Amino acid sequence: MAKVKLPRGIRENKGTYEARAMVNGVKICLYSSDLDQLKEEFEQAKQQARNNLDYKRTQMTLNEWFEEWFTDVKTHKVKETSISPMRNNFKRTFGFYIGTMKIKNIRPMDVQQAINAMEKDGISNSAMREALGRLRECMEFAVGSQLIPTNPCLIVEVPWTYKKSKEEIALTQEEQNALLDEVEDSWYKEMFYFMCLTGVRVGELGGLKWSDIDFEKKVICINRSLSCSYCNGVKREILVSPKTVNSIRQVPFLGEMDEILESQREKQIKLKKELGQDGGAETNLMI
Repeated sequence: MAKVKLPRGIRENKGTYEARAMVNGVKICLYSSDLDQLKEEFEQAKQQARNNLDYKRTQMTLNEWFEEWFTDVKTHKVKETSISPMRNNFKRTFGFYIGTMKIKNIRPMDVQQAINAMEKDGISNSAMREALGRLRECMEFAVGSQLIPTNPCLIVEVPWTYKKSKEEIALTQEEQNALLDEVEDSWYKEMFYFMCLTGVRVGELGGLKWSDIDFEKKVICINRSLSCSYCNGVKREILVSPKTVNSIRQVPFLGEMDEILESQREKQIKLKKELGQDGGAETNLMI
């Protein structure tokens, strides 16, 4: 019996047929014991892949393309806590001004006019520069995907404004004393004392664990932070690594640090016991 000639991309393996192809960057891999059914499904899958690219080339808007690029490419390269701010920054800048335009129709002048409109509406230069940088990445990926011939952002610039940096003002000793007097009856009294003695940020304090305290060497290891954000109206709290390498540091004990930490630990253990929780876990958060 003559062997059946199989169409291109289809092969037989122990009574089962396998169809493989790559169409417009879409990998197709199908299996079936019914050759006629497999051929039909194979052709449908290849046509769908062709139509998908044709739609992107002719109809996809900037908002649609940005969301696809951001979800499939960018979110895998940034911290989880940065995803929502980045997406929101785009939505209120280019997403708002030219997001409904088809990507094939966007020209450098459209991008520049969007920048001019943002400046007129009072959007900060830093927000515009951040959004333009992200749009350049997004559109460069569209060029690489053969959806557009050139990147319309390459010759666009954000106007620079030079502003004097805000002077950082530390609390005087008198101001610190007044603050600590006000929180004397607060459950967080020890933590206010802790921040005044160490200068740690609120997020760094929220991320501290008892295992980060070296009572023998009398140092506090700062290596994480508590990030609080809202996503679709829901509050999210997660522990994240610091934004910069310099934020990872050791802070020495100062003043009455031993007494402050011991008071906080006893208070926390007592509260956990009242709530029926494990009060002796030294790896738990300090607050």
